[in-house]
Amino acid sequence: MATAAGLLSMEASARRLSGGSLSGLTGSSASSSLAAESRFSPNPFQYNGRVALALIPCLLVVLGDAGQVAVGTLTIGLLITYILDVFDMKEGSFFALWLTAMGVSVSLILAGVGFFPFLSRTVYMLFLGSSVAVVFLAALWISIQYKWLQLQHPGVVLAIERLLFATCPILGAAVQTWAVVATVGIGKAPFYLHVILSAFFWLFSIPHSSSFRSKSERSYGGRLPQESLILGPLESAVHAGALLFLPMIFYYGTHYPTIISSFPLREIDCLLLVFVPVLFLLYASTRGGLWWLCGAQDFQRTRLVIGAVALAVVVGCLEFRVVFRSFSGYIHIEAPFSYVLVSIAMYGMAISFAGYALGLYRDAVTLPFVTILLVVSAVSVCITLGMPALFLPAPAAAAAYLAQFLSSKNMMSYLIHVVGVVATVLWFLVNHFWHVSVAIGGQQLQVIVILLVVNAAIAFSIPGLALVTMKLAKHVVSALLIFQGVLVCALENVMYNNNLEEEELYPSYLVVATSVLGILVTRRLDSDGKLGRWPYWILFCLYIAKLSMIVLTSKYVLWEMTVLLMAVTPSILLFRDKTHGKMKVIYGWLNVGLIVAAVVFCRYTIFDAIVWWAGIRPSDGVMLGAMVFTAGVGFVPMVMYQFSHLQSARRAVVLVISAGLLMMFIRPSLPFSLGFVWDPHYWVAYDDYNSIYSDMEITAGWPAWLLVAMVMGSLAGATSAVPIQHQASVRLWYAVGMGLSVGVYLCAQFFGEAPLLHALLVGSMMCASVFIVFAWYPSSWSPRVLPWVFALFVALLPMMYLLEGRALHKAEAFAKEVEDEWDDWRGVEDFHKQAVILGGLRTSLVGLYAAVCLLMALTIKLKLAAMLKAGVIAPSKAASGSEPTSSKSHVFMGQHRVVQQRRTISSVLTTKKMATEGGSWMPGVGNVATLLSFALCLLLNFELTRGVDRAIFVLAPILLLLNQDVNLVRGFGDRQRYFPLTAAVSIYLAISALCRIIQECFDLRGAAGVASPNVSDVGWWWIVKNGLLLVISLPNHTIFNKFMWDYSRLSNVILLCITPLNILSIVFSDITTIRVLGVIGMVYATVQFFISRHVRIMGLKYI
Repeated sequence: MATAAGLLSMEASARRLSGGSLSGLTGSSASSSLAAESRFSPNPFQYNGRVALALIPCLLVVLGDAGQVAVGTLTIGLLITYILDVFDMKEGSFFALWLTAMGVSVSLILAGVGFFPFLSRTVYMLFLGSSVAVVFLAALWISIQYKWLQLQHPGVVLAIERLLFATCPILGAAVQTWAVVATVGIGKAPFYLHVILSAFFWLFSIPHSSSFRSKSERSYGGRLPQESLILGPLESAVHAGALLFLPMIFYYGTHYPTIISSFPLREIDCLLLVFVPVLFLLYASTRGGLWWLCGAQDFQRTRLVIGAVALAVVVGCLEFRVVFRSFSGYIHIEAPFSYVLVSIAMYGMAISFAGYALGLYRDAVTLPFVTILLVVSAVSVCITLGMPALFLPAPAAAAAYLAQFLSSKNMMSYLIHVVGVVATVLWFLVNHFWHVSVAIGGQQLQVIVILLVVNAAIAFSIPGLALVTMKLAKHVVSALLIFQGVLVCALENVMYNNNLEEEELYPSYLVVATSVLGILVTRRLDSDGKLGRWPYWILFCLYIAKLSMIVLTSKYVLWEMTVLLMAVTPSILLFRDKTHGKMKVIYGWLNVGLIVAAVVFCRYTIFDAIVWWAGIRPSDGVMLGAMVFTAGVGFVPMVMYQFSHLQSARRAVVLVISAGLLMMFIRPSLPFSLGFVWDPHYWVAYDDYNSIYSDMEITAGWPAWLLVAMVMGSLAGATSAVPIQHQASVRLWYAVGMGLSVGVYLCAQFFGEAPLLHALLVGSMMCASVFIVFAWYPSSWSPRVLPWVFALFVALLPMMYLLEGRALHKAEAFAKEVEDEWDDWRGVEDFHKQAVILGGLRTSLVGLYAAVCLLMALTIKLKLAAMLKAGVIAPSKAASGSEPTSSKSHVFMGQHRVVQQRRTISSVLTTKKMATEGGSWMPGVGNVATLLSFALCLLLNFELTRGVDRAIFVLAPILLLLNQDVNLVRGFGDRQRYFPLTAAVSIYLAISALCRIIQECFDLRGAAGVASPNVSDVGWWWIVKNGLLLVISLPNHTIFNKFMWDYSRLSNVILLCITPLNILSIVFSDITTIRVLGVIGMVYATVQFFISRHVRIMGLKYI
């Protein structure tokens, strides 16, 4: 960290010096850029919650339709990324993250992601591109958390932050709207899109200062300076335009065939989708949402005019779209008087609301006018609903005393207002629903009416009580809010899950609206100090859990999700006050127990979620894995916010989540049934059910558990949950146990038909495990023993291969012997099938050894890189510490000296440093493992694909794992690391083309006695032509491979003369391999030219 800070300070000094010398050329732009650079401060990213709200639902949507390949790739990649980060390999973790993102993107493309396969190809490609973009943004979000990236590349970090804020609102809204369309249909999707865009506009487009600016810049005269904002004017304008126009365009695109025929319904919907966003933008402008536009002095007046017009249009549209269309059955006044009364009521209420927002109730002149307007509006509503004249004083008194309360804050006035409102609501419900004899969800309608009246009384009582300053009032408000929240959840649970078949009794948008309103009111009361921590926690969990009813329609979902949220969120909501310190350890263990109990209680919801996600019933193993995974995810908030300083807690969370995912993917069968914990309606699937009705085949019991134990053991060792790095005895037992579990699993799962191999295979896996563990965590006897362990591992391969060959030969001979003697062809077919299985086992054995050798070579390569890094950092620190003060020449030449030190130290380290640390054996063994893996992969290529040429492009990168070893090739070092790769490609393709020509020669000679002389001449001409074309395609390969060895510059004239010969090979050759050689030769020449040019330019700059 100190070295990185020193390099940053040197770089900043150099930039200041260069900026000063070029000030006459660059002017103020250069100075402002340098000032912005100097104000960069590496800090944690402060907006993870906002980005998570935008990206995590999108990732769930994408991965939910992507299939097991993408989910598995993401899981394994993230585990590898975490392991590399634990091993302090920051750059390796970063590249593993992006390789994971690339793998997930490729799997999405190959799997063909799409919720709606019947849509056009254009829409399908748009959704596929959006899915890949979501994965890309998620990788950027994780990348911005790296501290070393902030230190070394501040400009990149600022660009990532700006890109996240610029793209998350639009992309998140698009993908989440697709999920809404898949859930509730496309009819109301534009309105949901408007809600999502509004929420994201509030989260991202309201001005926010960058997380990576110094604190002195974050407050400047009470305002945020423009240069410290994350988004610029262009991005903010794009967000505002998307909010204004995308919902309306989406609505028109989905309803344009019926725009004319459904007049004026569609046109009114379009007006609502235009002017409601206008009202939201005008409100957001009071918080700086239109900072890029608000430069005029009279913007307040303009906002009032536009707001008045928009409010008038919205009220008129709601009057037609909602009142006269959805509630026409409750209107008892004939037209046109009904239109007049409803218009008076709605516009009067709108004007009264606007007057309260503008403060007109505080003015003694306008108060009587507003009071009269409220009374007239209330009476008009009641007359329209058919209220008798005897009851009209109740709504009139309620409206009049509400205006008086708003002006004087008199509690008696508010009490009269509440009594009048409750009386009006009671009359409406009793008059319309009390005499209806119907049961909804097992409850009579009269009971629901009583509960609605009680709910209305509580809802209208709370605002007045919240203004009382007495301490008792705070507790009363909390109790009433909790009671109301439970009552609202119970009523919605009954009405939403028991909709009538012909029409929707309680639409889904009302569930969303009441949840959002409840959360906003709860947060506002909490911020004003009117609500305690415990009521806030309970209400927040209730209103969030209520949203789960939209996805999973079950009577258990609401209350089970409430319990689960109440078990997960105490670390966030109850202990959010930093003045009280972190949660105690005993409370943490208590919270763990509550989360586990809540997960068991929520088993039915987890079951429904799996069925909704996968479309089939899960098995016992999948259910157990899902419950473990849910518990692990529930531990994450507690560890992040309360125990982030405990490494053991973070490791435990990773292990629990990994165990759950493994059981869900591997699907092992349990030795016992979990049926005793299920309801009769929630029966789990078994082996025969899955084998018949789905493609989810459950792995055989105990081998699958061995696989789970093997992966979990590897992860536990990598995260130091098992202390294998400190004690050699623990390390030895750990390595033997891991090798034993891997060997037994392979024998039982894949090599069950070859019992002779079991002992040898288990022994080879134990040797490999011991070698890998002790190569990474060496002990005093590692240099003496590990080479022999590796030799034993290699020696076991030919023994097992020959044993398999002998068994295969016997099976084939026996099958051929009995083929003529037996009349039962089924028995002969079984023997042939057994021979085929034994042949496949030989191929599997070669593939297994190739993978294990590759893992060994990678382990040694990473270990040598870690040793090299440790050897380079120490001298560089010593050099920097020897001269605390540096001149200008040191500033400009510091980077070159660091590189020069690294080159000299790397050569010394391979001979002296490795010898002193006992690692002199590692390069040679690593090279043998690399070459053996490469050779076995080539053998697999010949056995499986008959030597396909394009396989070399996949296999040649294995040779990048070769290490500097004088016993292999003298002079091979870090500069020559790409020579084996390019040479392998050239040699393999040349030999493949030569073999093709030789095979043609033998075929031609064998057919010489049959074919005519003309055919023979044509064949020999083909051979000579392609042979010459092969020869003229090789000079570029030879020159480039020599260049990759010594980097000696070649005259451009020679390259210019030789390279065009490849065109002849590409155009006239009849062999595809020779054409590929010609193309690669031209690519080699181009790369060599640009590398030589770059080296020459850098040399001239240095001189």
